[in-house]
Amino acid sequence: MNFEMFYKVKVFFLRHKQIVFRGLLVAIAMPLLVLPSRIERPEFETSYNLVGSEIAIFLAGLGMWTVSVLLLAKKSKSRIVRIMICVVVCMGLSTLIYELSPFEDYPIYALKSREWTYRVTRMMLRGLFMAGFVIPAYYYFENRDRRKKALLDIERLKQENLAIQLTALRQQINPHFLFNALNVLKSGAQEPWVKNYVIKLSDIYRYILTHQNNRNLVGVSTELEFIEAYNFVLQERFGEALVIETDLAYEVEDKQIPILALQVLVENAVKHNIVSVKKPLRIQIYNDEDYITVRNNLQPRKRGWEQTESLGTGLLNLQDRYELLSQMGISVSEDANYFTVKIPMIYDKCVVA
Repeated sequence: MNFEMFYKVKVFFLRHKQIVFRGLLVAIAMPLLVLPSRIERPEFETSYNLVGSEIAIFLAGLGMWTVSVLLLAKKSKSRIVRIMICVVVCMGLSTLIYELSPFEDYPIYALKSREWTYRVTRMMLRGLFMAGFVIPAYYYFENRDRRKKALLDIERLKQENLAIQLTALRQQINPHFLFNALNVLKSGAQEPWVKNYVIKLSDIYRYILTHQNNRNLVGVSTELEFIEAYNFVLQERFGEALVIETDLAYEVEDKQIPILALQVLVENAVKHNIVSVKKPLRIQIYNDEDYITVRNNLQPRKRGWEQTESLGTGLLNLQDRYELLSQMGISVSEDANYFTVKIPMIYDKCVVA
């Protein structure tokens, strides 16, 4: 049991060591700030009281840092409300620690002999001043982390763009050659379905070429047109074994999503589920408030080389693209019957260059 507790503490420290280190730094700074004023007034101090009360101030600072991390990191309330709540809790914490401490830890004059209302008032004021040190320290570290993450994301996006360009160069064929070849094939085709198949295949390739370099976001309506062409090609392969249903409200068509986001989700469903006439795969695409939901009935294939090589890669890539483009994330859920992915629609055209 002791070993298990030690292991949990170790895991927690390794996971949050940066926050713990910063909390210790802030907590150590507080008693050091008041130490000179206490040393200058020896009539109120003994070595025992000085050391003990400095420890009490350190514990108060550590507690206030913990409160700040727990309260200020939440995004459910506005920042002003969170700060106000944090200040009130810090004031109460300062008073509680002082009342429970046997030490006289106020650096100017003794308070233990005063009435409790006076003591509480002074200790709450001290908590207010300490919160005025802890809360700005928290936001300083948070803003620094955010700037560092933004720089890393920009650098990462640059590296990914370079990798994409290199891959495109390696796999590139002349688009005009391909389109000319498809036109020849369409002209020579006798059956109407072959001509339609070639046209839709041309639309797919043209869409990818048009958007792969100059844009990161596209309108929902534009992506839906592409999905219709993509669905036509899939239908020729799977027939009645695959059903793709779209039900998106008219007002969402002007919203934006990352390029090929819906294609990734449709491809992911087809790749990892059984698609047969006996067990048809049904993919539903519909809007739910500010999200587009893509849901399919769950009938997973047996794990083979294809799943081993690519399972989850498309979803991870889509999640990374959302974080880089809008700092939003996708939602993935699974139950006994359905696999569901929700992707947020983006209102602002926040393309990262």
